Amino acid sequence: MTEDQELAQLSIRRTDEVASYLRQKLTAVLASGEPSIYVSSPLTWNHEFLAECDRAVSVIAAALKYTGKILKHRYISLTPDLERTSWDARRYSDKVGMRNAGQNANSESLLQTSFPPIHEPAKYEIKPMVIINKFGSILLWYLPGILSNNRQVRAHLRDYR
Repeated sequence: MTEDQELAQLSIRRTDEVASYLRQKLTAVLASGEPSIYVSSPLTWNHEFLAECDRAVSVIAAALKYTGKILKHRYISLTPDLERTSWDARRYSDKVGMRNAGQNANSESLLQTSFPPIHEPAKYEIKPMVIINKFGSILLWYLPGILSNNRQVRAHLRDYR
């Protein structure tokens, strides 16, 4: 096995390990309602990495709590208090088409009428949340703060004039 293959296998094992921990922790947090509930983690993890994983679980749990729902079997039950569109995302996709550049005022007006925003005027949220379409399909996971500052990629823009 080459060094690249070994590295790839190690990366896959680590990803599986993290996914398993996140799944167990999120399930425990949602079941207990207690964000600090203990779930065993691999002994090889340092405290900082564990804290980052727990932070991710807290943000996801907050998104589900904020919307008032618990994720079960990859489905969010439909209730009136959930942030949702009044339209079907598939119909929107069909209507927009592949070559829509957002530059045709008439087309944009028709889209706005057929597929209105959830809130008019726009509502700005700072809390984690989930948005679904009228049939319960998840359109958006809004998860501010899920990545620590150390994990975020920072783009440094330069002036190339």
